[in-house]
Amino acid sequence: MEVRLIHPDGDPDLPAPPFAEDLVADLGLAALFEAMAEGEELRYRAVREGVLAAANPDPRAIPYRQAVFQDVLAHPEAVAELDALARETLEQVQRSHFGFTWRTPGAVLFGALEAMEALLVGLRRLRDWALTARAGFSSPGFRALFERLEAALPDAFFQEAEDELRRLRDRRGVWAGVRLGEGLLGRDHRPLAEPPGPGGLLGRWLGGRAPVHRVVVAERDVAGARALGALSDRALAPLARVLAESAQAAIDFFQALRRQLAFYRGAAALWRRLAAAGLPRAIPQVGGEEALSADALYDPGLVLRGGSPVVTNDLRAGGRPVLFITGANRGGKTTFLRAIGVAQLLFQAGLFVPAAAYRAGVRRGVFTHFVRPEEAERERGKFLEELARMDALVEAMRPGSLLLLNESFASTNEREATLVAEGLVRALAEAGVRVAYVTHLHRLAAGFCQAGRALCLRAERGPEGARTFRIRPGVPRATAHADDLYRRILGG
Repeated sequence: MEVRLIHPDGDPDLPAPPFAEDLVADLGLAALFEAMAEGEELRYRAVREGVLAAANPDPRAIPYRQAVFQDVLAHPEAVAELDALARETLEQVQRSHFGFTWRTPGAVLFGALEAMEALLVGLRRLRDWALTARAGFSSPGFRALFERLEAALPDAFFQEAEDELRRLRDRRGVWAGVRLGEGLLGRDHRPLAEPPGPGGLLGRWLGGRAPVHRVVVAERDVAGARALGALSDRALAPLARVLAESAQAAIDFFQALRRQLAFYRGAAALWRRLAAAGLPRAIPQVGGEEALSADALYDPGLVLRGGSPVVTNDLRAGGRPVLFITGANRGGKTTFLRAIGVAQLLFQAGLFVPAAAYRAGVRRGVFTHFVRPEEAERERGKFLEELARMDALVEAMRPGSLLLLNESFASTNEREATLVAEGLVRALAEAGVRVAYVTHLHRLAAGFCQAGRALCLRAERGPEGARTFRIRPGVPRATAHADDLYRRILGG
């Protein structure tokens, strides 16, 4: 049985996308994951895996997860109870001898019996919890889970399973059926529930049972004891294997349930953290391929890191595949770019976004190319390093991807950087890649915007150079207002 709270078709693996570590570093995702985890290692792994895998999502899973997430928001106590139930069951299994590297089928069977007894208790508690709680949940994910639990775990299942475990716990011995093979050697060993009766019409008419032959092994007969143990192990091997596989399947179910709940509980923790800060949150809408709009968008990292004011901004891409963000130094351009990247990942993960409203198309890959600090020792120049990184990114992209560029190619002169960036942005846009570019290459941005091929945004500069951190539509200007910083820092 599968949990299926992440995807309607099963419990898929969520592989990390190419350049996952670049996404984490460039978008400031580490602080996001830590806030979502609230100190829980399992939750940290679950949210990191789920958010990063959203760089290349299955579009069908987005509305499915949004509905599950809203159930988690609506019923935090019930979801916490469900997680505690799964955790306690797994803890009971850990106290058993299951999973040890046993060498004999008898020992494997013993460990699997202990585990199954704990798992049956947990499964019954889970079924009873689902029958009680299901009326309050409305998402297809939770309702389908409850239906599968009810169908797979009726009372008759528990009665039969408990009877079987009691029989296997019987210490009086093991009944085994063995066929005689070549050279009168035993083959096809199999355990039996009880001694077999006599075969044939005569045997049934007489109503008797097959004769039972007993072999008593002397107390010091080591060879005889080994032979009897080998015979028992051959009979128990199929049963031990099946019971161990059944126990492992139930363990896998509880582990998947905890991991998937951890993903949503982490998102709920971030929701509460941003709510406490008085900031908007929204369940985003899935739009057409070129859709990208937001109201009151912000970077949640500002809240999580503390110390910086949070300013929200609106965005209307209007179907244009390229966004240029220019303007004053330290005016909020990089923060706004991060806000776009974080919102897109959370949207594609099927969660909420840090905004009052968000509507976007699903992107087939999210990539970042942010300026890197100069390394102390570098085998090649910084510009060549930038080109090498960009080449690797382009190789990994597909039509429909999103690329976030932050001051890319600023390590060379303006003329050379403009030539390289112009050819790159044009080629990517023609290939169906959406590009958001923070840059001081004003001629580059102006050329695209004047031709109607891009949306130009500019960091607002207030009176006497004050930074408002507002990002407004505006044509690029051939200055970054570095003199503002000079006056502020040096008092000039």
